[in-house]
Amino acid sequence: MEVKRVVKKKATTVSKKSIIISTETVDIESVKMFHKNPRIGDVEKVAESLKENGQFKPIVVNKGTKTGRKNEILGGNHTWKAAKSLNWQHIEVSWVDVDDIRANKIVLADNGSSDGSTYNDSILTELLMDIHEAGESLIGTTYTDETLGRLVKREEQKDENPNADIDMIEDAPDTLDGVNDLNNFLFFDSDLPYDIPPLRLDMIPKFCPKPLDTWAGFELDLERQEEDPSLHWLAVWHAGSRGINWHQAVACFYTEDFHFESVYTDTAKNAKKILNLGMEASIMPNFSINPESPIATWVWAAYRSFFVGRFFQEAGIPVIPDIQYGGDDKVLDLTILGIPKGAGVVSTQIQNARGDTSKVRMIARKLKEAEDRLEFKSIIVYGYTDADDVVERAGLDCEVIRVANRTSRRRDYLNSGATINTQQTKQVHGGIGNSRKKIRPKSAG
Repeated sequence: MEVKRVVKKKATTVSKKSIIISTETVDIESVKMFHKNPRIGDVEKVAESLKENGQFKPIVVNKGTKTGRKNEILGGNHTWKAAKSLNWQHIEVSWVDVDDIRANKIVLADNGSSDGSTYNDSILTELLMDIHEAGESLIGTTYTDETLGRLVKREEQKDENPNADIDMIEDAPDTLDGVNDLNNFLFFDSDLPYDIPPLRLDMIPKFCPKPLDTWAGFELDLERQEEDPSLHWLAVWHAGSRGINWHQAVACFYTEDFHFESVYTDTAKNAKKILNLGMEASIMPNFSINPESPIATWVWAAYRSFFVGRFFQEAGIPVIPDIQYGGDDKVLDLTILGIPKGAGVVSTQIQNARGDTSKVRMIARKLKEAEDRLEFKSIIVYGYTDADDVVERAGLDCEVIRVANRTSRRRDYLNSGATINTQQTKQVHGGIGNSRKKIRPKSAG
């Protein structure tokens, strides 16, 4: 493709180590994306920056005389896509002319040194293997041989766990073999006030899966999971769970309501996603109740929570009841209506006390009251330091499974100064491997 030069600039004086030939503004259609970019970035955020700030650094484009692929973007693929989405006609370019191995290294270094975007592991592994098989070092890519060894093993395991690369529960397929559809428009027989659907005791797990922790991200927990396959995980709705063992994961809705509104508006589709992932259970979604709001809104929140919980049970998904207590005694009365006595395990979240001693005391009192009224055998308590205080004050007789919330786990991880690459450098499963075929994507499309 011939470059249409718009504003030609004089070549910039650069250091001896620079490989930039020149920098100029070109027609945006005269350059193209790198053919194997593993990075999955946020184009909307980049577009927002371009709209607000303009283009403050050139994209890097390879002339391609040594690769046979002309005018290919090595750094700034998502900047180019964002500029196109804004209907830009021109873009600033720094030209280089490098071979395939150097092009791969530049792409990987540009990606690996930027923000925490996600990646297509198959393409990432292939790029690293291109360099490795050419006898070149991975120095300069921000990745190590040990990291490559782990990626290769993950690629080899994909046949055994085809859902390993699904990042969020919502990304799972929503069709089931042999099932035309599940009906969203159901009503469950109920003798409870407001026709709250009662949960089925036989579809509540008898025991809490243990050991249990919250999946806080690929970089934190993949190695732990590999070292201890007995671990079970809470997979928070709308949070990244790539690499998790879905068969030992419990869907969890302890996040803002807007992230999981669709589990009520299209319960059938979301039930099929959970079933397709083979998840072992789901905590009942907890649509929030604000004690200062009209009671009608409380009823609506409770009804939706119990409707989804009962729907999931009827679809074959074991459901762990969720307990909400609120700041009003009537909130607890409403939110435990559909929970049968003697449940093997229930769950609750304690994330908003924020050190308020009076609130901690109230929650502890309500939690103990819930235990006395429902006689459950064990409870999952999801939260941080406030949750510890509540459990200590409540004096529960049942088994308590404390699980740190996802935000606190990630905050502690980031405060430690760790990065995704340093977390992945420990070699757990031997060498890089010899079979190229095992790591090739099954289809180029």
